[in-house]
Amino acid sequence: MLLSVFSYADDKPEENNKDRKDNKNGFVVGGYIGGSIMSASSNYYTSTNQNSELPGDYDRQLFGGSYGAKVGYDMFFLPQHGLRLYLDYTYSYYAGDSYLGSYNQHTIGINADYRFVIFDNFIAFAGLGLAHNIITNQYIAKPNALNAFGASLNMGLSYAIGFFEFEFKIRYLMYNIPDKSSTNLSPPLHINGNQGNTIALHFVELEPPISFLLGVNVKF
Repeated sequence: MLLSVFSYADDKPEENNKDRKDNKNGFVVGGYIGGSIMSASSNYYTSTNQNSELPGDYDRQLFGGSYGAKVGYDMFFLPQHGLRLYLDYTYSYYAGDSYLGSYNQHTIGINADYRFVIFDNFIAFAGLGLAHNIITNQYIAKPNALNAFGASLNMGLSYAIGFFEFEFKIRYLMYNIPDKSSTNLSPPLHINGNQGNTIALHFVELEPPISFLLGVNVKF
């Protein structure tokens, strides 16, 4: 009888782990909202000759809002180890900048995240994706719709309660767009006092943004 009890106790965790693995497999649909930060730098010239650059450091940080949606599928190949494959769409906006004007970015991505169960329903994840970015703005010289193909780095934490999953995610986009000239030639305030320096050309260099997102997913 003792041997039977020990055998039953040894087999039960395997059954529970199998159930946990099966219960985590399935489709995921969700939405998220958050903020983004992007670095931008400017070069000012007194003529159309780019050798006439004005000295100075004109870097700044741009802050904006983001929201989006995702759909995907979870596959757990071991009780604590899984993979989430998903498509997502994110819209980010940066309003009121003096040399960009209204700045909007649409990102469509396909992603794969490795997921590790820390304990119970608390999961850490990290992954990579491919992203197509469509950028529109007010003052960047035409074409004012820029297409940037690149990748994304995703990482974060999630916690599931029943069919719902609450998620915190950091996403860094990786792409390259060339410097673009701005049609708004207003110089920054700290060179306004330089009499005789008429701004004839203004180039803007934009770095890919980092987004901090809070989301709610439904798993079924």
